[in-house]
Amino acid sequence: MTLSNKTALSFLASALVVAALGGVFSYYLLMYVFDREATEQLKAQQVKILREIDKITDREQKWFALADSISIEHTNFPVKESLCDTLLPNPLEIGEMLDYRILIFGVKTHKGYVKVTISKALYETEDLAGVILLIFSVVLLGLIIALLIINYVISNRLWRPFYQALQQLQSFKIQEQKPLSFMTTTTKEFDVLQKNINHLTQRIWHDYNSLKQFTENASHEFQTPLAVIQSNLEQLIQSDNLHEKQLTKISELIESVRHLSKLNQTLLLLVKIENQQFTDTVALNLGDFFKQKLKFWEVWTTHKALKVSILVDKEILLTINPYLAEVLLNNLLGNAIKHNIPQGIITIKLTDNSLIISNTGNEPLQATEKLWQRFQKGNHASDSHGLGMALIQQICEFYGFEVQYQYSTLLHTFKIDWK
Repeated sequence: MTLSNKTALSFLASALVVAALGGVFSYYLLMYVFDREATEQLKAQQVKILREIDKITDREQKWFALADSISIEHTNFPVKESLCDTLLPNPLEIGEMLDYRILIFGVKTHKGYVKVTISKALYETEDLAGVILLIFSVVLLGLIIALLIINYVISNRLWRPFYQALQQLQSFKIQEQKPLSFMTTTTKEFDVLQKNINHLTQRIWHDYNSLKQFTENASHEFQTPLAVIQSNLEQLIQSDNLHEKQLTKISELIESVRHLSKLNQTLLLLVKIENQQFTDTVALNLGDFFKQKLKFWEVWTTHKALKVSILVDKEILLTINPYLAEVLLNNLLGNAIKHNIPQGIITIKLTDNSLIISNTGNEPLQATEKLWQRFQKGNHASDSHGLGMALIQQICEFYGFEVQYQYSTLLHTFKIDWK
């Protein structure tokens, strides 16, 4: 949900709550005002009758004036004043009862006591309150809609620098090192945001270039001494004056140097992938590429008597860096071969949007969630550096591929999906 929509919904929800509470309050306030008005009208009629009582008390009669009805009758006893609400028949509708307020009071004249009854219909006030609330609701609804439209227009205009900065960040590529261009704004907060983004991107580029230079230097500075050490050890092991124990130690050193060299190359490769240094891509024919790789691994598959099958219906092209594709497929195939059982099977299935590699093998020694962690080995006795799965995951993340692993009844399955 966008920021403007979220703001509009929050405003709408708040306005509806306030409108509902205001409607309830207005209704009771109107009823209170109309209630007092009805009582005041009865009192005003009472004052008028008291002024003119001597003119209309010659005989019992009804007099219709300001109130709905006035009844005046003679009585032998004084009458106590009272005010009450009651239901009276509707003179226009048979069987219908209406709310009335009745004021009863007594007057003593020179001819005796008089009982005066004044009634005022209340249903009219309820109808009037309903009409007023309806008008109020319609006006309020129109006002809310108008405010929502105004708020939407103003918000889009005010937040335009923010959205433009967000768009710049979304299109930001660290390899291009192209300065970000922001629109001019007079809003202090957006101006501070733009300056901080520019400062942050400058630091990112500086750190990226430093790290890139370090990896390039490290690749050369580490590999050269390791190569020299390995070369000297290989020359030393060919000497004639070494006994068996010394030969064994030198062989172990050579193997350790080879392992260290391979580990260094793999770690540097991971750093380069994380820094997005592999930008060159080609449309690679995966079917042909797999067949080439299988020829490379043919010695190992033959040694284990593995049955390998490739299921591909047509030419499958994938846009990817050739070197990363080689690393990815070598790790997948190497994993399927090394962790397979003698006379096992390897099945490779290619579709337009996925690659599935299945191989027989023993149950994994570690939990599936640890599979992608660095320096995790399926076999602790293996000379592997434990970075193969991390490389697979890193390459898939780099290209936005989704990689999944599943084990079921001596069958390991890796699936890579791409769009």
